[in-house]
Amino acid sequence: MAENDALALRTALLAEVNQGWGNFWTLLRTVSASMSAYHGFRRTGAIGWAVVWGAAGYVIPVIVPVVGFAQGFAKPKGASRG
Repeated sequence: MAENDALALRTALLAEVNQGWGNFWTLLRTVSASMSAYHGFRRTGAIGWAVVWGAAGYVIPVIVPVVGFAQGFAKPKGASRG
């Protein structure tokens, strides 16, 4: 009986930890998609590119914003870099 209680407790604790990480990744993806969509629109002025950048930011939440900052976050394409 004690084994079953320990297993139930362990399962409950793991579920809580996993839920916490799920919330973290959801927040990270939402922020990444928002930033990336803003960058995509400001860079090109086209809604289509904003959607593409936003979707990419949601799917690859760590890499896409880094690429955006490397391009000059929200700076129009072809703007001087000085």
